[in-house]
Amino acid sequence: MKDYDQLGINWLPYIMFTQSNNFRSESVNTDNHGFRFNDKSLMDKNVLNEDVKNVTKNILCGGSFGFGTGATRDDKTISAQMSKNASFTLNLSGSAFTGFQEIITIISNLNSLQSVKKIIIFTGVSDLYLNKNFGNIYPDSMFFSSFFSDAMDKKILSTQKKLFQSVINFFNPNSINSEIIKKLNKKNIFKFIFSKKFRGDFKNKNSFTTSFFESKIKRNFSIYKMISKYLGAEIEIYLSPYLFWSKDLHTEEKKLIEITKKYYSKEIKKIYSLLNEESYNFLKKILSKYSKINGFNFVDTNKFFKDNYSSKNWLFVDSVHCTDLGYKEVSNMVINK
Repeated sequence: MKDYDQLGINWLPYIMFTQSNNFRSESVNTDNHGFRFNDKSLMDKNVLNEDVKNVTKNILCGGSFGFGTGATRDDKTISAQMSKNASFTLNLSGSAFTGFQEIITIISNLNSLQSVKKIIIFTGVSDLYLNKNFGNIYPDSMFFSSFFSDAMDKKILSTQKKLFQSVINFFNPNSINSEIIKKLNKKNIFKFIFSKKFRGDFKNKNSFTTSFFESKIKRNFSIYKMISKYLGAEIEIYLSPYLFWSKDLHTEEKKLIEITKKYYSKEIKKIYSLLNEESYNFLKKILSKYSKINGFNFVDTNKFFKDNYSSKNWLFVDSVHCTDLGYKEVSNMVINK
């Protein structure tokens, strides 16, 4: 996991970010565009290159689970295992991607996506977590959005507004952005600093609603449908796994969870509260509903783990990423579906 911690990100137009390009390590390696190789022996060319352009293939998309975070080598990821044991599969996943970023990735590479048989998408958990944590954000939420907002704020704020911001953040860290500061003046700045209720009303943060989230999934799946028709490819939707929705904990999984609780207690409590059983049932229902409407195959990876594995099987390195064995079993699931 040290290699993954060092992977880093590149900022890109529209898609916002990818993992670092041309990254090299024992565990994980990427090409010029940040896509992960299926094997270190393939690193002389990009993942999408002329040699594979007209070869019949699958495309795997998703967030960090699809990317293979936690795998000890590139050839232990889902796409690599599928390529070795069944159908040639390229990994276009991006660590920390949401569904909309998965779509933009596909669209950005349409010219290189000939002869695609299937587009395999692992999705859901990140989208729901972000929307439940930060509320309804148009057109979509994303990880690291505060980095982008902070950088933009520094460029557009006047000296006076920057001073306002520094004063306010001294009393209430990370409570203000450029949109809020435009509304502040001498009459209300002290209320904003000293009144929690006033700040809450003033910021007017959009709260999470099931209707907004469902509308977003409906939009995303409609775009998948158009891509499917354009490429002549099947779409398969997989709800990414979350340990506490999936299986009884192995002793090693228990140890790893205890470590994360110890060092990230505040964050872990929030994640646990947001990704509860109710959230799981809601997410499964929405993904299944719009998969059916659009004629996509839908599989709940959590149910697959629950039905086939127990506390005897060590499949997770943390709550959302798998061990080599976990990724191998998922690749077999996709192959045999």
